Amino acid sequence: MSKTADRVTQFTAEQIKTLSLRLKQRKADRGATPPAIVRVPRTETLPLSFAQQRLWFIDRLSGGGDAAYNVPVAVRLTGALDVAALAAALTEIVRRHEVLRTTFPTVSGAPVQRIHDAHPVPVPVTDLSHLSVVEREQAARELAAEAVMRPFDLSADSLLRASL
Repeated sequence: MSKTADRVTQFTAEQIKTLSLRLKQRKADRGATPPAIVRVPRTETLPLSFAQQRLWFIDRLSGGGDAAYNVPVAVRLTGALDVAALAAALTEIVRRHEVLRTTFPTVSGAPVQRIHDAHPVPVPVTDLSHLSVVEREQAARELAAEAVMRPFDLSADSLLRASL
């Protein structure tokens, strides 16, 4: 006998009947039309997803001000850069992705999501051109390290920061 046949013989007739019914129901469910996704108004406070609750809890447990869950990205750009175009592109990304416009204040002791209207993303520029190439590289690394370690205030801050 095969391993599968050995396993099947371990079930009672009632268990086999129940499993058979469940499998038929699953096949029927696959063919069913899923319910429509309904957009909820963004004017109300919304509950957090389980993942958001977990991160909010960890943030509160650490006393806030922890940069452990920051996702830093550093990019070296060469050539001419249109800072206004970069800021406009980041602003459009934030406009399209409401999670980047969401804050997590506490209301009556419980966290909620507040999705804000789109807003321009500031891109502050630090001019290091007065430094030598070696000093400029070192200063840029130090500024990047400071930015990475700066925590977000989940109750008030935008969840995206940029700097040049």
